[in-house]
Amino acid sequence: MILIKNVNLVDTINLKTQKTDILISDGIIKRISDKINNKKAKLIKGEGLFAIPSLIDLHVHSRVPGKEEAEDYISLTKACLSGGVGSVVLMPNTNPPTDNINILKKLIKKAKKESVINILFSSAATVSREGKKVVRIGENARFAVCFSDDGSWISNFKIAKEAMIKSFKYGKKLFSHPEISHKSGFINEGLVSKRLNIPAIPRETEYLAVLRDSILSIIAQTPVHFQHISAKESVEIIRIAKKLNPYITAETAPHYFCFSEKNLEKLDSNFKMNPPLRTEEDRKAIIEGLRDNTIDVIATDHAPHTDREKKQEITKSPFGVIGIETLLSASLTELWQKNKIPFEYVISLMTKKPADIINLKNRGVIKEGFVADISIIEPLKKWKVESFYSKSSNSPFKGKTLSGKNIITILNGIIRYENDRFFI
Repeated sequence: MILIKNVNLVDTINLKTQKTDILISDGIIKRISDKINNKKAKLIKGEGLFAIPSLIDLHVHSRVPGKEEAEDYISLTKACLSGGVGSVVLMPNTNPPTDNINILKKLIKKAKKESVINILFSSAATVSREGKKVVRIGENARFAVCFSDDGSWISNFKIAKEAMIKSFKYGKKLFSHPEISHKSGFINEGLVSKRLNIPAIPRETEYLAVLRDSILSIIAQTPVHFQHISAKESVEIIRIAKKLNPYITAETAPHYFCFSEKNLEKLDSNFKMNPPLRTEEDRKAIIEGLRDNTIDVIATDHAPHTDREKKQEITKSPFGVIGIETLLSASLTELWQKNKIPFEYVISLMTKKPADIINLKNRGVIKEGFVADISIIEPLKKWKVESFYSKSSNSPFKGKTLSGKNIITILNGIIRYENDRFFI
């Protein structure tokens, strides 16, 4: 048993904070009340600290199988625990991709053996992620929480519509990687790309894909979840589309509301991701999209790459950055402290709201009877991003000072992390 005394509990349903005690037993939140006493329980002094549901990241690349030198389940677990993340949804663009029940079952078994976090899997939406034939949705839905060809957009509208409809039939959502394929390009098409004379990615590759998939979902009245939104036009399209189809949801990542294309002026590949960092105007539009619920959740698109790969010049280094260890801090620093979005609402964007999108039961909320996945944080603690538990270090936040630090991570009622110590 664990007893957390005098902690500030963040209610992600009613968006308020209350000072209380929390008793945890048998992996479950047994009681939330003032002045709980239990001499048998391990005591955690919560004075001045905040208890939040452990974060849920809907967009993570594990690199298992196929590229374990950049990340494996063990290093991913440590990164998550240190960042206060309790659940992750892994994307299908592994080698081989997760497009059938055999690979899904194999990876689920491996994840349970090697990790203490709640690792969930997406299934590819089409066979081999080639966009030509929809996978066996009914079979895969038993082992996957969503369907996506992440890394590729399903350009064939008939295939995309079929994937949307069949996913919905089995209680799942299609996660769209909204980007029309382009032959070349490394950063956003704009002033910085022109000044540096670097082949660029047009912004319409994103918002036209968002428009197409919004129309399909409106016609079919099925869900679609848009991944890593980065452009102001995409935000506006989604804002309008939601009025016609309430099943539409969207995510963005901290790098899109913390940075812009200006951060690429020194050609630092740690700011190279896909979709690319866009303009300051886009950055502000993303923040407003989060503020007014046009964008529903914050996810990381955690994409580990080795130092050897990322140290190549900007045109040769791979797209992608890591983000799990800075998810909480970057979001609190930029959205709550700098842009005055309410604290409890920012926390809900990384807890209850992602749980709702994948229909994850009994997590995302600190409530009696729910799974005891709780992260205890200091919201105002400043820290400098200098090292990582991930195998990779390709972070745009490297060297930055952020506010908000995870102190303790409790998963399934067991303390798994406390002040840089792991219990796994």
